[in-house]
Amino acid sequence: MIKQFLTLEWKAFTRSSSFSANLALKILMIFGAIYFITIFIGLGFGSYFLLEKAGLEPFSTINKFIIYYLLFDLIIRFSFKKCLL
Repeated sequence: MIKQFLTLEWKAFTRSSSFSANLALKILMIFGAIYFITIFIGLGFGSYFLLEKAGLEPFSTINKFIIYYLLFDLIIRFSFKKCLL
């Protein structure tokens, strides 16, 4: 059943009138996703060594900022939910 579904989806994708535009857009989206994944992984590992080089304790420093980020995120989500209702 899954094989049938995948073949029908592939046929619908390749037979559409805007196949080349969709294909180019999907390829660009994949490259963008790979780019952002590598950047965020690099920042995650690099921040540890940069904080260590600056003489700060990396885990406690990052945990302090994570608490502030979570509080800020909670406030922003709460305010947007109030506006949308």
